[in-house]
Amino acid sequence: TYSAYAQNGETADRIVAIVNDRIILKSDVDNEVRDYLRQAELSDQRMQFSEELWYSALQSMVDNYVMLEQAEIDSITVSDDQVNLQMDDRIQNLIRQAGSERALEEAFGKSLIELRADFREQFREQMVAQQVRQRKMMDVDITRPEVQEFFSSIPQDSIPTIPEQVGLSQIVVIPTPLEDAKSQA
Repeated sequence: TYSAYAQNGETADRIVAIVNDRIILKSDVDNEVRDYLRQAELSDQRMQFSEELWYSALQSMVDNYVMLEQAEIDSITVSDDQVNLQMDDRIQNLIRQAGSERALEEAFGKSLIELRADFREQFREQMVAQQVRQRKMMDVDITRPEVQEFFSSIPQDSIPTIPEQVGLSQIVVIPTPLEDAKSQA
């Protein structure tokens, strides 16, 4: 694998995956995880870095590049207007979650202009990948007998048991007492 070395001999960056002619650097995955954790924090979700999260981000990036390769083969493109609309929606959601534009800029350590520039290509790639998925899903045609046949082919001892669950909800309304209720009691 390729590694870039800093002046003091430490590894500055390295290639962690190659998808056809596209490379994925360790720093790319680190940045993806960092952005994911920042967005989770803005959504008040408690997430911490883990090796599993890092590898999940790497797998997601590899999957995305595979989808992009398929999009090139299928000539799937996304217009700049579509990208801008999606990006505007996402930025507005992030601003709402952060509380203000200033809070969002502080959370990411970048101005809105820099965030838009950083996210633009990422949004385009996500939208193209989504279109590839949708196109593939339209080709999926499965019937109920095929599903039943698949599940009946699995040995009974290999199927995990899921305990029965019951959902319960209750609406309690306490009426205000009538004026003469105390005297009648």
